[in-house]
Formats: sequence, structure tokens, C-alpha cells
Amino acid sequence: MATPLDELERLGDLLAQPAPSKRMLIIVNPYATTVSDRLKNLVVYALRGRYQVDAVETQSRDHATALSREAAHEGYDIVVAFGGDGTVNEAAHGLAGSRTPLGVLPGGATNVYCRVLGVPNEIVDATEHLLRLADDWHPRPVDLGLVNDRHFLFSAGLGLDASVVERVDAHPYRKAKFGEWYFTWAALDIFNRRYLLNPPQIDCATRNSITSVCSPIRTKKARGRSTWKTMCRPPRRKHGATV
Repeated sequence: MATPLDELERLGDLLAQPAPSKRMLIIVNPYATTVSDRLKNLVVYALRGRYQVDAVETQSRDHATALSREAAHEGYDIVVAFGGDGTVNEAAHGLAGSRTPLGVLPGGATNVYCRVLGVPNEIVDATEHLLRLADDWHPRPVDLGLVNDRHFLFSAGLGLDASVVERVDAHPYRKAKFGEWYFTWAALDIFNRRYLLNPPQIDCATRNSITSVCSPIRTKKARGRSTWKTMCRPPRRKHGATV
């Protein structure tokens, strides 16, 4: 029985073109849950059948933002974020307002934004779909949110939620090794230390005033049918909210 890695190698040979014209930058998070050196190399090999591919690994927080912004400046036809939702959000922040489309390859534990767009959560299917899009090139705009001058694609957390993510993202090795267990431990530890007695509170003023210790903010779902390539446009404020 062929393994996913064998399938990726087959795809590269099956869908190859003599002279790919579109330039692609793949931004790889080496600490993402399902990413490995061998998987990255095979994904790059397969995609080179239809694109001129460069792949760069992130080295620190916000590195994906800097890489995607530089790629847009250098005229890449598409930037692909290969990692989890954090990597995708960083890449989108760097591309916000540019004409360079963003593609997504699932490499995290949950890959929420992939699911929002209808992107397959299995790497072979995801790679094949991206290969076939080289012949069906129709980028579509999506809405972005903005908090503290930072763009986000689908959700931003304030309070306890943000504290937990900050802790987990500061230790990518533990996040990759322990997954959901590390999130749970971080949430319990932070809650006991900072939120059990006299917790910081958030006042949210929309149509009704709400006080809480955790507040998610979400963008609306992308219009139309699911798409792989998304043009990251600046957000439009339609419903006021003060935090």
C-alpha cells in the first residue's frame, strides 16, 4: 500500500510541466505538529511540477510575516503557509493589502483555517489541489480583522485565551511534542496563577455591554465557494465593537 510520502512523489511526476511559470514561496514552520524534513522535501518536489518553488523555514515569531512581505515585494505569484494556524496568520499579516495570494498547506494539529476554506486536511490531497490550481488561477479576497495593528484571518482572543496561546507559542518544541495536553496544562496553570482571584476583566461594548475574562473576535466566513488562494485585503468595519 502506498504511503502519503509515496503519493507526494508520484504527484510530482504525474502533474509535472516542462517549464513552470508561476513563482511560489513556501513558508514552512519546522515545529508544526505534522511537519518533518522529509515531508517538506517531498511537498516541494511535488509542487515543482507546476511552480518555481522556493522554501524557507521560519526561525522565530513573526518571521513568516517578514518572509511573506518580502515575497510580495519581490513579485512572487503566490505565498504558501505550510504549518498551523499561527503560521497562516503571520503570513496573512505580511500580505495584507498586497496583490500576492496566500495558499495554505495543513501542517498543524487542527488547521482551523484550512477547514474554514474547505481545504483538505490531508497533505497529499492538499498538495494535489494546489497543483491543479495552477491551471485554474482565480484568487479571491477574504476579510481580515485587525487588533493592535495586527491582522488576523478568522479569530483573535483576548484575556485568558490570549494568555494561553502566548504561553504555548513561546515553547514550540513542547507544543509539537505534547499537543493538546500542553494547551490544557498551560490553561490550568495560567488560570490558577492569574485568574482565580481578582482576575483581569474585559469590558466589551457592542449592542450590549459584556464583562468577561475571555473574549473571542471572529471575522465573517469567506464569501462564495471555498477557495485555496485568498487575496488578503484590509478589513472593513461593519459592526462596531469597543474593547
